Amino acid sequence: MQETFTRIWQHPNGFEPERGTLRAYLFGIGRKRAAEWWRKLGARSEVTQIEPTECKTEAASLVADALARLPEEERTLIWLREVEGHSYAELAEILEIPLGTVKSRLFGAREELRRVWQATPPPKKGDS
Repeated sequence: MQETFTRIWQHPNGFEPERGTLRAYLFGIGRKRAAEWWRKLGARSEVTQIEPTECKTEAASLVADALARLPEEERTLIWLREVEGHSYAELAEILEIPLGTVKSRLFGAREELRRVWQATPPPKKGDS
């Protein structure tokens, strides 16, 4: 959070109301800062390479497991958007599909991830 507000302080004219809400702008900065932090840690470029045994925390293991259950196309799309921080326009260019298709596929991918996540039983105490 501190880095998000530091970024705003350094670039006070970055918010453009015609492009979206202030809330979305703040979350976007936070998401990009988190993605930069992740990259600095040497995160791998593909979700398919993450194994639950490599995760340091139980929560990270659960997230990696949920992502691994998604079809490759959906997993890739979520990874590029949420971890690498690409914009919808960048995704449209990378995937060579229309912007509207990016939005609808990403919505579907998030819904599938939500379904997978809710279907994942919570870990029992004492299990590792």
